[in-house]
Formats: sequence, C-alpha cells, structure tokens
Amino acid sequence: MTPPELTAPAPVAQCCAIPSLTTVELEFVDAASSRTAKSGDIIKIRLAEPLTVDGRIIVPAGTTGAAEVIQASKARMMGKAGELTMAARYLEMEGVRIPLKRFQFGRSSGRSNTTETMIATALIGLPGMLISGGNIDVAPGARANAVVARETFIASPVTQQPNPTEGGN
Repeated sequence: MTPPELTAPAPVAQCCAIPSLTTVELEFVDAASSRTAKSGDIIKIRLAEPLTVDGRIIVPAGTTGAAEVIQASKARMMGKAGELTMAARYLEMEGVRIPLKRFQFGRSSGRSNTTETMIATALIGLPGMLISGGNIDVAPGARANAVVARETFIASPVTQQPNPTEGGN
C-alpha cells in the first residue's frame, strides 16, 4: 500500500467550456459616478442571470467579478457633460477568472448643456457660462452586459437546471 503522502492528487476534471463571445448579463454591486470615480477604480459587478451552455447552468447568477474605471471626468462649466468609461474585467468562480470584454451599460456621458450655455451666454452674458453639464451616476442593481473574452474552462457545472422562464446563453 502506498503511503497517502506519495499518491498523486486526482486530476481536476475540466468538464465545461464557456465559448468566447458568450454574452453575459451583469449588474452593478457598487455605485459608480463620473463625479467621484478615478481611473483605475475597481467596481464590483455580479452575474445577473445564470450563464448556460447547451442548456446547463455553468456559472450561477450572483457570481461576482470586477469592472475597472478607464476614464472619468465630472461635469464642468459651459455645459460640458461628465464622462464615465468602464471595462468589465472578469467574473470569478471557484478560483477561475472568466475574462470579459465589450462592456455596455447605457450612457457613457452625461447630458450636455452646451447649446443652453451658448444661448444663455448670448442672452445674459457671462453668468450663462456658469451652466454645468450632467454627471453619469450608475446605481447598484443597474444592468449591463459583456461577452466572454476567450474560451474558459470551469471544473464543474452548477447542478441545478435553468428555469425555463429565464433567459440563458
């Protein structure tokens, strides 16, 4: 009989491939705002709907991950809108990072008031230049989507089957 410390560990089965470009539905866990965000800030996200492959849930809803602020600028005088650009980086399940790309979450810039500023400046002079544009505010729970950046293998799928009323990939 071989002593336990000399036996090789059992190989981890890589049962499930998540194809590249699989769409994932996400939601923000943390709030983000063009008013306060800085380049490099990490924003927590989670999977809003289970990720399925061939009808099997591979990654359950609620799996967390990260998005990164790429560029942020708050609204400024003369009607300049705030801007907030983020990139979805990954979801993480059982120590495996599922890389993401093509993050879309709605507007990427606030409301521009440039036209109103020009009209107000023409009508009332210098005080019209004090009009500010709008900021981007993303609340927790706001929905977004991205795609899997490259084929990724998960060791074991979730055992439950998807609800037929829910969307899946």
